[in-house]
Amino acid sequence: MFETSAIRAVIFDLDGTLVETEHLKAQAYAELVGNLTGRDAPQPEAIELYRSIVGATDLAVCDAMIARFDLVPVLETLEDDTPREALHRHRMAIYQNTYGTAANLRRLAYPHNVELARAASSEGLPVGVATMSFASEARRVIEVIGLSETVQTIVGVDDVVNPKPAPDAFLLAMERLAAKPTETLVVEDSPRGTRAAAASGARWLCVATEFSKEALRADSELDPQWIVWDPSGLSDAVARRISGQGC
Repeated sequence: MFETSAIRAVIFDLDGTLVETEHLKAQAYAELVGNLTGRDAPQPEAIELYRSIVGATDLAVCDAMIARFDLVPVLETLEDDTPREALHRHRMAIYQNTYGTAANLRRLAYPHNVELARAASSEGLPVGVATMSFASEARRVIEVIGLSETVQTIVGVDDVVNPKPAPDAFLLAMERLAAKPTETLVVEDSPRGTRAAAASGARWLCVATEFSKEALRADSELDPQWIVWDPSGLSDAVARRISGQGC
């Protein structure tokens, strides 16, 4: 696939790209918000809020949840940490124990993007992951979905100063993989992450998911020819992208 192209590295986002963790995280927030607000059930408004800012950092999502549901008073009674740190810790506990389990992660891995990563690696291209999850959690997910031998470097949100849509995470991954932006293909799923990929100077593809497609359709900044709405068209999109067609 890559033999005759100028591509020297392939970098993937993680959440929503290699595995559909976004709706799992949203469900964890919905459950936690329900608990903190004294309701008996997960709150669908939390899922919709998460969907509207998909691709943001975990702490940015925490800030949005705190503001939307007025969670400061109750969070201040729980911990000595800041409200955002308390919310993040409780959300991660619910997520890892209930939603983001190994069985769920393996079940929800995206085969089209996972196989693209393996194909690039089998052709000798270094493969990286640049995510707005913390690096330790990203390593756990990569191991669970069977890509530890494929992915050569993982850049987490804690590795960079400026999160997506700034290009820092992708640029750091390129540096680690010894690839220039013009030699790199980035695969994303969200508007925020795709804008970061474009800002890095890389060739990018955005593979839409059920969770991200609404936000993608509302984003007028992204070149629609490089948004893959149907995964069955991914191979063709990769071929066009790495050959320079439409650039």
